Amino acid sequence: MKYISSPDGTGYDKDLEPIPGEHLIFRFRDLRRERTGMHGFLAVAYKEKVLAHDTFNLGRDEERRRFAKSTHLMLNDVLKEACTFEHIKHVTDIYCLEACTEWEQEQYPIVEYGQEDEEVKPLRFILAPYLLEDSGTFLFAPPGAGKSWIALLMALCVARGIRTFWPDIRESPVLFVNLERPARSLKFREYQLRRVLKVPGTSDIKYLHARGHSLKAVAKAIKKQLTAVDGTVVFLDSISRAGVGSLKEDESANAFTDMMNWLGCAYLAIGHSPRADASHLFGSQMFDAGAELGVKLTSTQEGNTLGIGLKVVKSNDTGKPPPQYLALDFDGGEPGMLTTIRQAKVTEFPELVEGLKPSLVARIMSVMEEFQPCDATAVADQLHVDRQHVATLLANREEFQEYGKEGKKKLYVLARRPISTEQPN
Repeated sequence: MKYISSPDGTGYDKDLEPIPGEHLIFRFRDLRRERTGMHGFLAVAYKEKVLAHDTFNLGRDEERRRFAKSTHLMLNDVLKEACTFEHIKHVTDIYCLEACTEWEQEQYPIVEYGQEDEEVKPLRFILAPYLLEDSGTFLFAPPGAGKSWIALLMALCVARGIRTFWPDIRESPVLFVNLERPARSLKFREYQLRRVLKVPGTSDIKYLHARGHSLKAVAKAIKKQLTAVDGTVVFLDSISRAGVGSLKEDESANAFTDMMNWLGCAYLAIGHSPRADASHLFGSQMFDAGAELGVKLTSTQEGNTLGIGLKVVKSNDTGKPPPQYLALDFDGGEPGMLTTIRQAKVTEFPELVEGLKPSLVARIMSVMEEFQPCDATAVADQLHVDRQHVATLLANREEFQEYGKEGKKKLYVLARRPISTEQPN
């Protein structure tokens, strides 16, 4: 059996020669151990013609029997006479057993380190201190806090080697995997970032837009790009749209981390934090365990300025630097256009200091970014706070404006912003 490592994953080829000079090729791909046993894709071809293919549990006799029957039915009369169904079934049994054994023996090489490795290269940052080579970073915050803006800013800086905000950058190819937003929203945001940072030409960011699809559905397309362009860094928006199941389950968290690690690249994945507790990523604690770096994003809105705080809260192999603060200034129009991005001092946004919660106004705005238009009761239920306090702020603060009524409910939206979250082209 021939061991193969290909962009399609680990696989094996095996010949069957029922007649001298005539070959049936058995080809295995995507072998993997799941809860119910070893699964994989198997195809049988004759003279470049596919006779049968299927993905199934290789350890189940009834599934191998069904596959062998499909293969035998497609043989020509000469081959059918030389290679009976029983023989095809027996060969399928043996090859599946060999493939599983070979996979388990070859998939994970055993290595040893010695004196020849004394000059070990130190770990290198791609974007210090938030993105490390061959490692995963989870960037998390409540919905509407500005995560996508910051992730896209980081992606642009990596792709073009821009050192304005992060001097220690290794310019690298970038693939931005978008499972979250309309493609035109990211196009519009990238346009604003290029304009503000005076980036000529293109951003050099490659996009994979798959809104409404799971990470598993696009994993091979990502792997293909990584194989074609060495050193590509992946940005993923977002974990909540990955389609791995309930994020509260350990199995889902492990499945997501395993899938990202299978890609074999540096990546930054955007995640949400619980509304009631923004100190950690929403879901199983195994998300925290799976990331090499965890970066907590906090934000506050002051007029037309979005204040952003970034803090490394988890690091396996590097130190934890002081928090960083950025300011995104908008012009206040509809839709608000980004005018500047700048480093900020903590004194400009005291609410972002560790230990202080964002103001109730900022938290209300965070809810309304996702759910507007809405009424005071809906907002209070999301934040677990007093409804009357919320109603007073909605009625009197300039950040909010009335949007009619729904029955007896008085509805509000964010002032100076469009109701739709989709940005125009």
